[in-house]
Amino acid sequence: MAEYHSYVFDQENRSFVGKFEDMYRAEAEKGFDSWNQDDARHLDKQFCLDVLAQYNFNRILDVGCGKGMVTQYLKKENNHVLGIDLSESALRVVKTRFPDI
Repeated sequence: MAEYHSYVFDQENRSFVGKFEDMYRAEAEKGFDSWNQDDARHLDKQFCLDVLAQYNFNRILDVGCGKGMVTQYLKKENNHVLGIDLSESALRVVKTRFPDI
C-alpha cells in the first residue's frame, strides 16, 4: 500500500478519511510524494498536460491544487491562476515552488 493511502482511505472499513493536511505534513517529514504528484512522466499526466497546453484562459481557479503539480502548467505569461486547497502545508509548497501562482 502506498505511504499516503492511510491518510486518504480506510481500506478495512472502505471509507474516505480525507486527512490531507496530515498527509502533506507527513510527506515533508517522511520524504514521500503522495500520488507521485511531482512525477509528470506517467502517460496519463503527459496526456493531460498536452491537452492543457492547447488552452489559455484569462483566469483559472484550481480547486484542490495540492502542491501545484498541475497548477503550474495552467500558468501562462498573460493569465491569473489561483490554486486553493484544504491543506496549508500543500499551499506553502505551492507558494515556495511557484510564487506566480
